[in-house]
Amino acid sequence: MIRFKHWRMTCLVELDHELSADDCSAKANIKLALAALVLFALQQLLEFCVLSSIQTTYLEMCRWDCDWYSSIIDRGYDRYSSDTIESKNFAFFPLLPIIAAALQWLIGVSTKAALIIVGKIFFLLAIFAFMKFCKKYFPEIYFITAGAVVAFNPYAIYPNSGYTESLFLFFTCVSFYFMKQRKNFSCGACGIFLSATRLVGVVMAVSYAISNFKDFFKAAPWQKVKIALAGLMLVSGLALFMTYLHFHSGDAFAFFHAGKAWDREVSNPFANLIDGFNSELPFYQMASVVSVGAILCCVYLLAKKHFQLAAFSLFCTFIPLSTGLWSMPRYIWFQAPILLVIAKMINGGSAGLVFFISIPVMYFLYCVWLSGYHFIV
Repeated sequence: MIRFKHWRMTCLVELDHELSADDCSAKANIKLALAALVLFALQQLLEFCVLSSIQTTYLEMCRWDCDWYSSIIDRGYDRYSSDTIESKNFAFFPLLPIIAAALQWLIGVSTKAALIIVGKIFFLLAIFAFMKFCKKYFPEIYFITAGAVVAFNPYAIYPNSGYTESLFLFFTCVSFYFMKQRKNFSCGACGIFLSATRLVGVVMAVSYAISNFKDFFKAAPWQKVKIALAGLMLVSGLALFMTYLHFHSGDAFAFFHAGKAWDREVSNPFANLIDGFNSELPFYQMASVVSVGAILCCVYLLAKKHFQLAAFSLFCTFIPLSTGLWSMPRYIWFQAPILLVIAKMINGGSAGLVFFISIPVMYFLYCVWLSGYHFIV
């Protein structure tokens, strides 16, 4: 038994060192994929136990935003933009419903099932991508710790419920991974999907500009064109969506104007933060605390001179914060740079602690979710 444990730890350490290399082998990537699969399977087992204990089904998980994505698949985007409830599906970006619709056509499942399956597939991919991302920026982080931070995220309910969180995290990790390797066109290609997933995906262009600022001015003219073209790719997902909305509804900014139907007006993010602390509702207080925690994580990244990571999370925090505290915890808990700092903080054998803390939190959030309360949406 002791020899087995020693062999297992030796294999994990060797794999961890190999993943820290600039160009790890295909064999190491396969092992990493298996590790991601194991972590994902454990998370899914935990979810199955929770759903069984409260006697519910997987399809019942598809509610709130998942219902709106279902409406896009079933009837498409609306033909007009207004402040009425009928125009609300303009606020939801197209990548998730496009992929889910393709899966639905391919295997013949229901709309809600397709959305949930897509979310889970990208959840698995996000675990793998985040481990690769962590080893690029903080090689000292154990890959198991990194994987556990994603797999046992206290807000793991979202990638399991037909939301965009898993897609957003996956494409963010892959974009930053290629950015670190100076593979600009690969980074730009991922950015197309990222900016078609959620509005704040375009913030990757800011990180890209920071990362390539010095190289751009030193590069030859042709290289400058290539750097600029890759940067334009990062916002092309949003540009394509806006073009579609212009011809479909007559309003290229329908996704922004639809926010009025949700009573979301742009305001001072700092005032919203203070209002949350002064609120008598625990959810708003918690949202403010989590938001401040995200800002502190960004300060840490700035201190470590990871300016592109810090800029990404600062914008991804303050943009939604400017419309209020609603949904702030889930926006923050699926930002790759924030999770990177968390992984760094608990690095060194604390992956098991993440798992055991996740169990009661996850159970509570699932119960609240299925009871119909809106405050965790």
